[in-house]
Amino acid sequence: MPDIEESVIGADLVWEVKDSFIRYIGSLADGEILARDGAEPATAPAVGWRFPYVRDRMEGPLRTLEFHGELRIRAHGGMLLLILMDPWLTFSGDGTTLSVVDLMRWPDRSKRQVVARGPSLGETVHESGEVSIPLLLADDAVELFNGVYPPETDLAPAHLTAPQGASEGPAAARQA
Repeated sequence: MPDIEESVIGADLVWEVKDSFIRYIGSLADGEILARDGAEPATAPAVGWRFPYVRDRMEGPLRTLEFHGELRIRAHGGMLLLILMDPWLTFSGDGTTLSVVDLMRWPDRSKRQVVARGPSLGETVHESGEVSIPLLLADDAVELFNGVYPPETDLAPAHLTAPQGASEGPAAARQA
């Protein structure tokens, strides 16, 4: 099994949010998904949006991987607006959380809102070194989706992958 450090440090985040939700937005005449500030569409190794790696932080038993970029999902004449800004993955012995900037406290970008929860990092590293973290909608994030999905609804998994243009994995790209 590859070393966890080698699998995640320097990796970009690729996340599709929720497949059925994204398909629904795509089916609407005025549905649009805008990737901004570094986020961009991704098709390999996973479908979704790529958020570039910013840094790795340790605070006691918590390891946080910070990513940059913004995804704006709009429809229904602006009545549906979901903004996911600067996602972070935080790992602990109890599991993983995916958080974004809490826009209710804007312009303070240091405040975070947990969107999803998943298993601990050690449970998500595959033999290939790929990291794919299954995620469930967090209780506090139900409102982000206008109450359509109940807590613990399956979301798309978070994939940690080599940075754009790197071919030998996150660790090799970081050393380049």
